[in-house]
Amino acid sequence: MNEQQNKSNSLNPLYPKSHKEINPIPLEENTLLIIRTPVGKFLYKEFLSLNKINNLLLFSDYPITKENTPFIMEEMKNILKTGEFLAIILTEEKIFHHLQTLQQLCNKYYYHLKALLIYSNPQEKQNTLKTAKTLNRQGLHHIYMLSTDELKNTLIPIIPLPVKNPTPPPYLIIGDVHGCYDELINLLQKAGYDTSDEIPIHPQNRTAVFLGDLTDRGDGSIKVMNLVINMVKKQKALFIAGNHDIKLVKYLEGKNISQEHGIETTIKELNELRDKDPDSFNTLRDNFINLVQSAPSYLLLDEGKLAVTHGGIKEKMIGKDHKTIRNICLYGETTGKFDEKGLPERLDWAADYTGKTFIVYGHTPRTDIPYNCPQPDIKPINNTLNIDGGCCFGGSLIGFYYPDKKVITAPAKKVYYIR
Repeated sequence: MNEQQNKSNSLNPLYPKSHKEINPIPLEENTLLIIRTPVGKFLYKEFLSLNKINNLLLFSDYPITKENTPFIMEEMKNILKTGEFLAIILTEEKIFHHLQTLQQLCNKYYYHLKALLIYSNPQEKQNTLKTAKTLNRQGLHHIYMLSTDELKNTLIPIIPLPVKNPTPPPYLIIGDVHGCYDELINLLQKAGYDTSDEIPIHPQNRTAVFLGDLTDRGDGSIKVMNLVINMVKKQKALFIAGNHDIKLVKYLEGKNISQEHGIETTIKELNELRDKDPDSFNTLRDNFINLVQSAPSYLLLDEGKLAVTHGGIKEKMIGKDHKTIRNICLYGETTGKFDEKGLPERLDWAADYTGKTFIVYGHTPRTDIPYNCPQPDIKPINNTLNIDGGCCFGGSLIGFYYPDKKVITAPAKKVYYIR
C-alpha cells in the first residue's frame, strides 16, 4: 500500500466518519495497534477472535502503574523485535501517557503506530473525541473511532506488505536506466526479449524488474517511461521507484524543484512533447505519477530469497515497511552530509551485510566499468550486487538473470552526461 492509500485509510480524529466509511479497518502487517475500550474482556476477546489478531498482550491484565510500566514496555519491545503483528488492549488511558516511548519503539523496530478508540454511549463518544484530539496534537495521526455496536461487526483485514510480491522467477533485473533507451532495447534483445512490438515479450515469460531511476541524463527518457509503464500494465515487468523518479513526480505535480543532476534533460523532453502533443503529455504525466506512487519501496521476491531495491536495505529491515526503510531504499545509507557537488555522502552499507537474502540494488554508479566495455567483471559482495553500471556516464546498462545469477550488459553508445 502506498503513502497516498495509507492516508486515505486513516480517520481524521477531528472529524470521525460514519461506520460504513470505516468498516473494515485495514492495517498493514507491521502495525502496532493500540485499542482503548471501556467494555469487558468478553467483547474484545470475541472481537480479536473474529479478526485473528496474534501476539496479544492484554494491558488490562497489568494495572498500569509507575512501578510496572518498565515491565510492560519491555514486554512490548520483545514482541516488536519478533517482527510479528501486535495488538494491545487497554481498559484505561494511562498508556497514552507513554506515547513518546511508544513512538520511539515503533521507529526503532519499523512499526506503524495506530489507535482504535471505542465508546459505548454519547457521553463516552465526546470524551473519546477529546482523547483523539489530544493524541493528534501529540503526533499520532492514524486514529479510528468506533462504538461498541459497530465493533461487534467490524473486521480488521491484515494487509500483506506491498513489498512481498508473489510473481515467481525467472527475472531480468535491470539497473538504473537514466534515459538510455537504446541501451535498454539492446539489453532486452540480448536477454531474448522480442522488442518488435510496443511491449517487449520474453519467450519464457522472464519478468523484467526495474530498480528505478528510469529518467534523466540520457536522451530517451520519455521512451523509457512509456516502455516501462506499458510493461508494468501488462504484468510483464515490476518496478521500484528511485530518487530521480520521485523528484520527477514532484515536478509533474507542479512543485518547485532544483533542475539539476540530470532532471533538466527530462524536463526539456517533456516540454517539447507538451508543445507538440498536449494530450500525449497529459497521458504520460498521469501514467508516470501513478506508476511511481503505486511502487513499493523494495520488493521481496522468490519467497524471501531475493530482495531488490534502488539504493539499499539493511538486514533487519527486510520484510517490513516504514518511512525510515523507504529513505534507505531510495538513497542507501548516508552520512547526512553533502559533497562539493551537492550530492549526499554515501556509506557502504553492503560491506556490513551478513543476511541470507540476496540483495540486488543500484543508485550508486559503479566506478569499475570502463567506457565501451563489452563484458565487465561484476561480482556480488557479501550476498549483495550493485547493478548501476553508470550507463549515462559512458559505462554500461546492467541486467542480472535470477535465479541464474548471471550478468549481461549493454555498453553505452556514448557519454550522455558529465557530472
